[in-house]
Amino acid sequence: MLKVSAFFLVFFYQCFIFSTYLLKNKTFNNIKVMNVEIDTPSDMSNFYKSIKYLVIGPDKKIEGYSCLRDITNDICIDYSTISKRLSDSNPCICVSKITNYVFLIIKTDIL
Repeated sequence: MLKVSAFFLVFFYQCFIFSTYLLKNKTFNNIKVMNVEIDTPSDMSNFYKSIKYLVIGPDKKIEGYSCLRDITNDICIDYSTISKRLSDSNPCICVSKITNYVFLIIKTDIL
């Protein structure tokens, strides 16, 4: 009886170590574990409707924004410059004078 319970104790300990490893690396069978903030289809719809601009940065990451001022805070390009460029062409390419990073900004009314 002692051998069987020791076996289960070791087994459960190994399962605990493995699950800790998975959570630490945030992957399981090539599926990345995400921090879930949207639980229902209506939450997803509301989030989608709140995104008015998409910004693609020089690191190839895509971020969604609800207003130009939030974009200005993140990429150091004045919101009036972005608005003017978007009125000329959508999408537009802007370069930050401070960082010299290139950004593509899309107004999502075309999506």
